[in-house]
Amino acid sequence: MARLHTCRHGGRGVRMAISSGPRKTGSQVVSVADAIRPAAPAPVSDTVNAQETPDTRKLFHTGTKAVKGFPMEPSSLADDFLTVLFQIGGRFLWANDNAQLAVGHVGDLIGELPLFMPLYKYFRQFGGVYKLSFAPVPQATFYVLSDPNAIKEVLSKRPFDFDKGLLAEILKPILGKGLIPADLKTWQKRRPAIQPGFHKAWLDRMTLTFSECADCMLESLDKAAASGETVNLEEKFNSVSLDIIGKAVFNYDFGSVTKESPVIKAAYACLKEAEHRSTFLVPYWNVPVLGEGPWSIVPRQREFAAHLKVLNDKLKEMIDLARSFKNEEDLESLEARDYSKIKDPSLLRFLVDLRGGDCDDIQLRDDLMTLLVAGHETTGSLLTWTVCSCAFVVIIINIYIHKGK
Repeated sequence: MARLHTCRHGGRGVRMAISSGPRKTGSQVVSVADAIRPAAPAPVSDTVNAQETPDTRKLFHTGTKAVKGFPMEPSSLADDFLTVLFQIGGRFLWANDNAQLAVGHVGDLIGELPLFMPLYKYFRQFGGVYKLSFAPVPQATFYVLSDPNAIKEVLSKRPFDFDKGLLAEILKPILGKGLIPADLKTWQKRRPAIQPGFHKAWLDRMTLTFSECADCMLESLDKAAASGETVNLEEKFNSVSLDIIGKAVFNYDFGSVTKESPVIKAAYACLKEAEHRSTFLVPYWNVPVLGEGPWSIVPRQREFAAHLKVLNDKLKEMIDLARSFKNEEDLESLEARDYSKIKDPSLLRFLVDLRGGDCDDIQLRDDLMTLLVAGHETTGSLLTWTVCSCAFVVIIINIYIHKGK
């Protein structure tokens, strides 16, 4: 397992990085434990006589730099006890990587709040690189990275030193060999085949679809505001993301902002099952009779099989319809189409018509399922987090205005 280290960068505190061995900065080896430290002072011009005064404010680190003004949250006795227990158990199960350990709570994964809320709490306490553990075993322990240098190290510089781990196992029954859980060979084949579909002419046409779906969501929000209704923005953003994906990828109108369709219900249920499986150390769903499928003796697994069938049947229907109107062309011809005048400008139409991009219906289903199920949730979470962050800023500004008065 890789070791986590830090290194200085341009006199701006510290940056996180990941390396397989000790990393030296000058003659000093800097570890994650050293991440909380004052940022180096900015250079002072020779023409300015500046008197340095010590700043005693507490620091917390984001991984990229030390930031003043955000104190650590006090931990509970239970968390302190579990941290010690997990560290002791972890010494026999994973490498001593010096990463800060956050004891996770299952309720954070399956609770009512969006997942980014507990993750933000851990970020404020442990910074941009930390180890989140729900039990002292490798299967329930994850590295959480928000520092750009650490992310670049993993994804760009050393991608083969890390694997997708539990995520791929959990998502495989839903996404098959889609781009997220796919093995390297499948990914190398399918990524170049899908990427050309996101060309400029298609994106220009899709901006109209984005605006139409956003207007529909805003209309529903205006009605809620007029009636004094409390709105769950995460649900709204997930719904509008699904509607956009439905039209852009499949040329299908889910209409999930205004109503709940069986397809939308099935997509949410499959994501909930993935969350459920991530909290169990023993994968009972792989055990015969207990496991997944319509004949499982576990009710939730029978429900999961029924919801997955709804998604599979709908995807098969749309793939069959697209193939029935197949008009094969090369990439240059597809990019030259006037998408403003095409009845079906969807990504599915592009993938079916692309000459040399043939794949069987199973692989095409996996690719589209990835865009449908995984694509909408990540977009919805990003939009929710953006609004939440803006709300925090407004609250802080109002506090300062109130104090000024």
